Amino acid sequence: MSSIANNQRVPTHSPVVTIKPVAGGSEALDDMTTKLKIVIADDEADIRHGLRRLLTRLGYNVVGEAADGLALVAVCDAERPDLVITDFRMPEKSGVEAANEIVEKQDIPFIIVSSYDPAVDQKPAFISDYLQKPVCVSELKAAIERACPA
Repeated sequence: MSSIANNQRVPTHSPVVTIKPVAGGSEALDDMTTKLKIVIADDEADIRHGLRRLLTRLGYNVVGEAADGLALVAVCDAERPDLVITDFRMPEKSGVEAANEIVEKQDIPFIIVSSYDPAVDQKPAFISDYLQKPVCVSELKAAIERACPA
C-alpha cells in the first residue's frame, strides 16, 4: 500500500478503493485530534485496519474496534469514546441498531461509512454524517470536525 501522501488503497465491499490525500499534504494537528477517542466498526478486517491507520496518521486516538453491532455496543460501553465511525450493514446488529442502543447510555455522535445507500427518510440526530465508500480523506476529516467541533 502507498502512503497517505500518495494515494492510499483500502479494500471495501468492492475490490479496491482509493483514499485521496488531503489537499496540500499533511496538515498540522491541533490538540483536539490527539485527545479525540474514536471507536471504529466494520465487518471487514481490512476496512478496520485501513481506517485505524488513516485515523492514527491524522492524529486521532482509535481506542477500539468492532466487527459486528453487538461488539460495537460492548466496546463503546468499555471505552466511552467521543465518536464512533461505523459501517451501516454488519452482522448481529447494523451500525444504526447498535447506535440506537449506545445513545441510550452515552451522548456521542456517529459517522456512518458504507458502500450501501441506506433508505433513511429522517436521519437520527445522533448520526452526524453519512459517508459513502470510497471515502476521501478530506471528507472523513471534515465529517469528524463537524461531529466533534473543537
